[in-house]
Amino acid sequence: MAAPSGIVRYPGPGCIVEFMQGNRPITAWVLEEQAGKLRLLLANRRETKLTTNRLLPWSGPVYSGEYGRQQIIDLLELHRQRRDDRETALDPLELWTLAQGEVDRASLEWFAELLWEAPEVDDLAALGRAMLACKTHFKFQPPDFEVYTAEKVDARLAEQEATRQREALVAAGNEFVRILWDVHSRHRTLPPETSPERPAPDIAEQLAALVMTRLADPDDHDSEAVWKQVTKGLPDDPHLALHLAKTWGLVPEHHNFWMDRAGYAPGNAWAADHADDLAALRAAVESARRDPLATPFISIDSATTRDIDDAFHIEARGDGGFRLWLALACPALAWPYGSELDKAVLRRATSIYLPEATHHMLPEELGTGFFSLLAGQDRPALVLAMEVAPDGELQSCVPGGAWVNLAANLTYEACEACLAAVAPPQAAPNPDDDLLAAM
Repeated sequence: MAAPSGIVRYPGPGCIVEFMQGNRPITAWVLEEQAGKLRLLLANRRETKLTTNRLLPWSGPVYSGEYGRQQIIDLLELHRQRRDDRETALDPLELWTLAQGEVDRASLEWFAELLWEAPEVDDLAALGRAMLACKTHFKFQPPDFEVYTAEKVDARLAEQEATRQREALVAAGNEFVRILWDVHSRHRTLPPETSPERPAPDIAEQLAALVMTRLADPDDHDSEAVWKQVTKGLPDDPHLALHLAKTWGLVPEHHNFWMDRAGYAPGNAWAADHADDLAALRAAVESARRDPLATPFISIDSATTRDIDDAFHIEARGDGGFRLWLALACPALAWPYGSELDKAVLRRATSIYLPEATHHMLPEELGTGFFSLLAGQDRPALVLAMEVAPDGELQSCVPGGAWVNLAANLTYEACEACLAAVAPPQAAPNPDDDLLAAM
């Protein structure tokens, strides 16, 4: 018959005990105890040896008398089933809520008293199992359980979700990147969007972000472990992320990955985040508008130039020298130093001129529009008034702020044609010719 239902502190022969194996509790029967070492019979009829310090702190009940092996197996199965059924009915999160503010850690019996008046060993074992499984809210520190704070629970839940997402990403991602590599190396075609070979939308989004992260920073420490798992079995190609991104269609065929690595946003879409700063800047500049100089400045640039940042006017002096005026575009006028716009432009550092496209340092609204020295438009400028001796030596240079209105934006081709005293190679008359002839 069974002994009283309380926990047994020193289990001996006939006692039912539990221990952890493979991250789950195993129920066993003590056949023999000697100097803290136990010989146990498991429900699968196998025997094992264990020290008492390996036992979970809910040993019991104890059965006295002689029992055959089949009887022991039946009793083990009976208690296992009882504990499974009772564990299913327990809500460890409710228990965690009850324990908040009461204790930082406590024994299993203390927690059991929150739920029952006179719990049996099977109740205690079921509760212990449930708390062991609830690793986000409790930590087992034999023989007690630590109660995590709400802040730590939130952190562990976030970590648990991140682990789940990472495992799902690795499982589905590895299969899909193999398909991408096969398409890239064998010039095949990707399966359609609805194909089961494609990852689910949430996984695809995470995978695409991972590929772009590795494209921008091949040495990114935070993504390295997942990247190695996702790309396991693929060649160790230094441009693997680029090949995958192009094959998937995440980037165009001739994508310039150096911009990604420099953190330089191509195009002008980045400027949309600074609409308020841009509007305030334009309003401040407009409030300082005044009549432009009468000086007929001209600019000379390539025919495709849109950000016209310098112009000039020159006059001959009677002594053989010259008066030269340079007008420089002045976006610094009313510039919002320290603003998010200022920080974004500082990070961009420069405009980039490439055969396939030009990417401007300033928002195009400013660089190719509001501050560009476009002919016929009033523009703020830094004007340098210089006196030049007949031998070309600079005699004086006086800077000052002014508004200008250019007479013309000329092209290199038009100027060269004029200097060579031949018509420009254009089908239609070029208005630049008349202006140059009049100078």
